[in-house]
Amino acid sequence: MIDLNLKKSCEYISLKPFSYITPSISSKSAAMISLLCLQALMLIITKSYNSLAILLASTVASTASESVYYFVGKKNGTVIHTWRISIIQGLILGLFIPSGYPIPAVFCISFFTLLAGKYFFGEFSDSWTNMVAFAVVVMYMVNNACFSDYSVTVSQLQSRNPSLQLIKNGSIPILSQDAAITEFLNTRFFKILGVSIPEGYVSFFWDNGSAIPAFRFNLLTLFSSLVLLSLNMVDYIIPAVFLFFYAVFIRFIIPLTINGTPMQGDILLAFLTSGTLFATLYLLQWYGTTPVTFTGKISYGFIASVLALYVVGGGTSAIGFAFLTLLMNMISPLIQVAEDQIMYKRTAKHFFAKLREIKEVQ
Repeated sequence: MIDLNLKKSCEYISLKPFSYITPSISSKSAAMISLLCLQALMLIITKSYNSLAILLASTVASTASESVYYFVGKKNGTVIHTWRISIIQGLILGLFIPSGYPIPAVFCISFFTLLAGKYFFGEFSDSWTNMVAFAVVVMYMVNNACFSDYSVTVSQLQSRNPSLQLIKNGSIPILSQDAAITEFLNTRFFKILGVSIPEGYVSFFWDNGSAIPAFRFNLLTLFSSLVLLSLNMVDYIIPAVFLFFYAVFIRFIIPLTINGTPMQGDILLAFLTSGTLFATLYLLQWYGTTPVTFTGKISYGFIASVLALYVVGGGTSAIGFAFLTLLMNMISPLIQVAEDQIMYKRTAKHFFAKLREIKEVQ
């Protein structure tokens, strides 16, 4: 008689033979929320309560706009609600708003801008416009007086180290442990390379004291980048291409435009102000707004670096990256059209070749 009972080794079904190309949207969004909450934690540690209140207001407004869109849209048909994405958008938006911006205005502008964006541009990856950048630009147009950051004179930019000038004139808050950490780094690491860093740069990386939270904690942003890149949760091509060419342009071209020291543009000033690192990670590439092919992504990153030279400049811009993102949102569809045409030609070429082979066999 045949035994039809399953053996113990067959009682469980395993998914081990299967794999995935990239983490799910659920995993990516959970990781991003966790890392963005670390930025909020830094605001608590540094007692930046105004920025924390703004962050809360923008996040509540973003989730509220998602709620209205979902429940109203559900009456007319099926709507895919993306609650985690709305939280991410609210957190990113709040981090790009200056601490002096009125909180009621933050909530109202965030709510109506994000809600209107869902109806006019589409939801989540359907939208070709980064609605966070759009909302930041709207806030700037409503009250641009709040969007003021470090003031760097032309004479300072013409010097070899404008960032060091910011440190010396007191624009950067200095950590009490800065001197000890700098001495340790110079003794243990930089001495091997035959160089040393002046005091103040550790504080510049840790918290540059900007009124805009997204610009402040660059060391934490670098840590977030390493986490997301190592887990394959964000694409590395666009950030790598953009930062490389932007650094080259800052180093060699910016000095020529301001009659500065040749080939001595301050890359640190460009990277550690204007929210360059944060915007490159969270704003410049968003779902549905970037090309998909390798060549398209390289083109996107390179064009963005060229435009950043004119829109963001050499650093200390409070709103440049929001405008840069919107400009790239308008250029990206052109790159994607070129991608489609190239892919169509390649596919048609191989398809017709295979079709001719089949006909010849027949």
